[in-house]
Amino acid sequence: MNKMREQILQWAEQGAVKVDQLDQALSLVDAQPQAQAWFGFIGRLLLWLGALSTVFGVIFFFAYNWDDLHRWHKFAVVQSILVLASVWAWYSRHRAITVIALTVVAVLTGAGLALFGQTYQTGADPWQLFAIWAVLITPLALLSASAVLWLLWLLLIHTAVFLGLQYFHWFWGFLGGHSSVLWVMFIINGLSAVFFESIGDRTKAFKVVGITISMKHRLMAQVTVLLALTATTWLAFYALFDGNSRAFAGFPVYLLSIAVVFYLYQSWKRDLLLLAGAVFSAVFVIVCSVARGIGDAFSEGGLLLIAFLIIVLSTAGGIWLKNVAQAWSKEDEVNE
Repeated sequence: MNKMREQILQWAEQGAVKVDQLDQALSLVDAQPQAQAWFGFIGRLLLWLGALSTVFGVIFFFAYNWDDLHRWHKFAVVQSILVLASVWAWYSRHRAITVIALTVVAVLTGAGLALFGQTYQTGADPWQLFAIWAVLITPLALLSASAVLWLLWLLLIHTAVFLGLQYFHWFWGFLGGHSSVLWVMFIINGLSAVFFESIGDRTKAFKVVGITISMKHRLMAQVTVLLALTATTWLAFYALFDGNSRAFAGFPVYLLSIAVVFYLYQSWKRDLLLLAGAVFSAVFVIVCSVARGIGDAFSEGGLLLIAFLIIVLSTAGGIWLKNVAQAWSKEDEVNE
C-alpha cells in the first residue's frame, strides 16, 4: 500500500494525476487510511495514556503521601502493580498491549529502585541507580523488540554515563577535557548502532537461549547512528577551534565516520534519513572549517561568504539527496 501511495503521489508531482483527482486515485488502490485504522490508532493511544497515567499516578502518590505511608505499604503498592503488569504482558495476545505492559514494568522498576534507595538510605551515587535500572530492563527490551523500551534503555545508559563522569574526574583529562563526554557518547552510540543494525533485519536475527532477538523496524538504528554522528560532528568542531592537541584526534575520526555513513547507507542499506543527517553534518563542518580559516580577518565580508556558502552547500546537498531518492525509486521499479 505504501509503494502504491508513493507511486501515485509521484505521478501527481509529474502532472499525470490531477490534484482534484488525487484523493479518488488513492482511494481506488486502498492507500487512504480507513476508519478501522483510525480506531486502532486511537485505541492504542488511549492504552498508552492510561498506562502512563497509572505509572505517574503511583509516583505522585508516593511523593504526596510519603510521610503518611509505612515503608511496607510503599513497597506493596509498587510490587503489586509490577506483578499485575507482568501477568498482563504474559497472557496478552496482542503485541501492542504486551509492549505497554512491559513499559509499565520497566518504568516501575526504576521507581522501585528509587524507593529502596530513599527508604534505606543506601548512599549509592545517582549514576548507579540509572546503570542498575538499565541492566534490569535489558531482558525486557530484548524480548519485546520494542523501540519504546530500547529508547528508555538508551536514555538510562546516557544518563548513567553522564552522571558517572562527574565522579571520575581523571577520565576528563584522559580523553581531552570536556570533549570526553562526546567521545563516550560516540563510542556508546556507535556500538549501539552496530547492535541495532544487526538485529534490525529479521532475516539475520540471532538467538539467545532459544529466543529470537530481532526488530521489525530500524528506528533504534537510525537514532543511535544520528547520535553518534552528532557526537563526532562536535568532536570535529572542537578539533577546529580548540588548541588542545588531544582534541585534534576528533577530526580524522569524524572524516572516517562520515565516510562510513555515506557509503553504508547509500550502497549497503538505503536510508535517506541518515544520508540527510550526514549531509547536514558535512555542511556544518565545512562552514566551520572556512570560518576557522578566515580567523582574525572575519568581518562583514566573511559573514557574507559564510552565508553564501551555507546556501550553496545546503542546496547542493538537497539536490543530491533528491537524485539519490529518484535513483533508488527507478531501481525498485526495474527490480519489480
